[in-house]
Amino acid sequence: MKVIDVHTHLSSVDLMPERWIEHEYKICMDLCRNMLPAGVPLPSKKALIEGGGVDGLINDMDKFGINISFVMDSPKSSFYGRRTLSGKLVNQMEIEEWVNQCVAKYPDRLKGIGALDFTRGEEAIEDMERYADEFGFIGLKPYPPRGFYPNDPKIYPIYKRAQELGMHIQFHLGGVPPGRMKYCQPIYLDDVATDFPELKIIALHMGMPHVEEVALIAAHNPNILVDISGVTLDMRYRALHSMAYLITHVPNQVVLGTDWPCLNTNSAAFGSHVVNPVKWVNELQTPQILSELGMPQFTDEIKRKILGKNIAEFLKL
Repeated sequence: MKVIDVHTHLSSVDLMPERWIEHEYKICMDLCRNMLPAGVPLPSKKALIEGGGVDGLINDMDKFGINISFVMDSPKSSFYGRRTLSGKLVNQMEIEEWVNQCVAKYPDRLKGIGALDFTRGEEAIEDMERYADEFGFIGLKPYPPRGFYPNDPKIYPIYKRAQELGMHIQFHLGGVPPGRMKYCQPIYLDDVATDFPELKIIALHMGMPHVEEVALIAAHNPNILVDISGVTLDMRYRALHSMAYLITHVPNQVVLGTDWPCLNTNSAAFGSHVVNPVKWVNELQTPQILSELGMPQFTDEIKRKILGKNIAEFLKL
């Protein structure tokens, strides 16, 4: 079985907007601050960004035992203008061309996901067709906090075309700014999955903090998978409860996602304090006291499903 990470990003000082880098660094540090031992300094912005290129990703994949990663830039970048840290002005398609070049460098290890602004209507469809036909990207990543509800009928033509092209869609869910959280609740995916039953959807970040909601929606819609990106930040009760709820209700629909390099899975930034996400999943176990209260066991088969079996069957990889 191949281990597959469905959710990674690539960074570049020459292509990422300067304000985006500032913001992402702050989010990463805020999320990871409590995971480091007392006295250990936070990683530098330089280490986080420069370690987030394609070679750094491949190095970490090899270190962690990940065979394939889905890669993208960030659909959030449109919030921040186009001036990069190096002073260059870039547009979104230039960034997507760079992602395509990174995938071409490691074609057996990487699969491209195109960032797409769903508020752009027909232009978004044209970009999607280029992603599919020219770049060979296998999916799309919109960012609902950009200002749209996923079940808005105005964007249904995008879903129709994505379904025709065989591209899956990864939805950012949960409460990471910028933008408004009201657009990020899992309930809106119920309409999309029901109205487009052949469209394959991945709900990112377990829908946190709406984990129970996203699990029940996925249980009613077999065309939805749920990735676990963000959960490696916490090995305490909250993470165990979230994972247990998912494997109870949708064991065949949970997949590995790391959000690399934004969290504590980036070894260039976190060094010896990096979290190996594959090891994290393989070491999941239910404490006896919680087992006695009915929490399910994290069996070897469940772990295989999370690490690669579910997504391979879902996308026929």
